[in-house]
Amino acid sequence: MMMMMIVVIMVILLTKRMNGVAKELVGWPPVKYRRWNDERRNAKCVKVKMEGVGIGRKVNLSLHHCYESLLHALKGLFPYHFNVGVNGFDEHIVTYEDGEGDWLLIGDVPWEVFLQSVKSIKILGRSAA
Repeated sequence: MMMMMIVVIMVILLTKRMNGVAKELVGWPPVKYRRWNDERRNAKCVKVKMEGVGIGRKVNLSLHHCYESLLHALKGLFPYHFNVGVNGFDEHIVTYEDGEGDWLLIGDVPWEVFLQSVKSIKILGRSAA
């Protein structure tokens, strides 16, 4: 069914071009797709790995405005692996790799500097740190 629709659209476009009328197809590309594509261009996604978890995740840093928001999102990415304490990370240390390849603790630098330099995030157990 979808293939048939694509063929019909192609025939219509070719017919219009053959008649000397090269009009654009109205409503294409869909607005939602264009909006989604623009949001993707502005995204700052980094990989997140947690010690003891085989599958990594990605987090979009442009959706967060501070460290607390980011840490809350990280807890949501790995919901079954955290023993929640007072601050939510009593048994884990959250680190990040900066542009020079150094591993630093999250919260050591201002948020804006962190956004510019972060390449990946790693969550370690206290025993590993």
